[in-house]
Amino acid sequence: MSDVQKIKEACFLACLKSFLDDNQIILSQEDMIKILISKKLCDTNGIVPFPFENMCEASLIFGIKISEVSYHYPIDKKYEDGSLLIGRTSPGLHCMRFFKQPEAEKILVMDPDHGKTYWWDKTAMENTKPKYYKLELLK
Repeated sequence: MSDVQKIKEACFLACLKSFLDDNQIILSQEDMIKILISKKLCDTNGIVPFPFENMCEASLIFGIKISEVSYHYPIDKKYEDGSLLIGRTSPGLHCMRFFKQPEAEKILVMDPDHGKTYWWDKTAMENTKPKYYKLELLK
C-alpha cells in the first residue's frame, strides 16, 4: 500500500491518491484539488464536503467508483487489497485506508495525517463511528 501524506486538509484525496498510486496511476494532490475546485467539488484546502454524493462524483472524475459498505468487524480479508476506505465521523471527519488485520482487536491503516501505516484498535475505531467505503478502479 502506498503511503501518502495529505496536503492541506485533503485526507480523502490523499487516500484516493494512494489508491491510484497502487494502481500505477500518477496524479498529484495539487492537481486533484485544482480539478475539483474547477468543478466546485472541494474547497481550497482540498476538502470534499459531505454529502456522500460529492465523494462519489469527485472519485468518478479520477476513475474510481466509491460505494458505502455496511460496518462489520472483523474486516473481511478481501479488503486487504487496499480497497476499503474508513471514514471517521467523530470527533471530526477523517479518512484512512484499511491495510490489514493481523490481530483480532487491531487493524493497520494508512493514515494520511501522518503519511504512514499505523495500528488502530477496535475500541478506538468504534468510538469514532466509522463508515466504510469500497473503492473500485473503473476500467
